[in-house]
Amino acid sequence: MEKKIVMISLLGAVVLAALIAGAIALKKNDLTALNRDHTWYVDEAPGTGNDLLVRGSKIKSVRDDINKVIIALNKTTFEGESSTAQGEGGPLEPPRIRLQSVAAGVAHIEIINAEYLTQRMGTSGAQNYLAATTFSLTETPGVRAVDFVFPPGDHAAPGVYTRESFKDYAVAAH
Repeated sequence: MEKKIVMISLLGAVVLAALIAGAIALKKNDLTALNRDHTWYVDEAPGTGNDLLVRGSKIKSVRDDINKVIIALNKTTFEGESSTAQGEGGPLEPPRIRLQSVAAGVAHIEIINAEYLTQRMGTSGAQNYLAATTFSLTETPGVRAVDFVFPPGDHAAPGVYTRESFKDYAVAAH
């Protein structure tokens, strides 16, 4: 009987250790903690009010995994408009990106709900979105350009963008 109790206790300790190790592993890979600190973003330059591209302070922790960068970008986009702004139906969802492939240094990105990007954000909002997304994705080693795939609209056009495409922006490292 004593041997049985020892074996059950030992098994319980092993299961508990496995649960603790699993919780620690999940905490390390917790994608819910990704936010704008893990991306480039556009802010207002102090004093001038001009657009300023800012490098998030935690981008180094995700830059080696393009999928984590995409998750962070998708979590930090603009909130959807209210249904009254659309007129009928539900609220418009902000744009999201989906990785199609990476080839020859170009990340091919599909814009989901491109209508928000091309018709609702205005020209400066759309350009800020493309700039921040391009800078964030080109942090990934081996990615030097981003090919945005979406139908063209009034405020944004598809195509291949590099950091040079946004040379009019001031850039600040965080």
